[in-house]
Amino acid sequence: MSNRCFLLLALFGLAMSCSSGASSTASPDSISDSDATDIASEVLDSSADVLTLADRFEMDEALSETEEPEFVEPVCLVPQAGMGITQDVTLCPGVYELSDPTGTGALVVAADNVTVTCDNTVVTSGQAPEAYPEVKTRGIAITGRTGVHITGCTVRDFHFGIYVEDSSELTL
Repeated sequence: MSNRCFLLLALFGLAMSCSSGASSTASPDSISDSDATDIASEVLDSSADVLTLADRFEMDEALSETEEPEFVEPVCLVPQAGMGITQDVTLCPGVYELSDPTGTGALVVAADNVTVTCDNTVVTSGQAPEAYPEVKTRGIAITGRTGVHITGCTVRDFHFGIYVEDSSELTL
């Protein structure tokens, strides 16, 4: 028997006679080189399938144990008409046409100790203030607040760009 055949027996625990093809306990002398090659092909083919299934099982198991993705704060927020701001925020760069038909503010600071940072942000009503003669439009409204900081914002085409009432400790 060749060393190759004996090695297959040792590595894979084969218990078949390569020379006869019948199942029995194989002795190293009963396996021919051609039978060893056939066995090796079958073992390698079947082990490839087993490895694939094992890998797939591990992947499925890993996916089922995956934790919920961690929430990541957005880098900036796109301003929207009537948006209430209750925490520190950076507004996304760009020109935003936000209407204020009720005169309460296109953007409203609705909490104390809030910083609104504009990153090349322009807030506009899109119309001249005269378009709303009965309403005094406000770009950013701050009413009854303390510790509000507004930085880098360009606000235009409102009656009041930044409207402040009954508020203290502001930085504009």
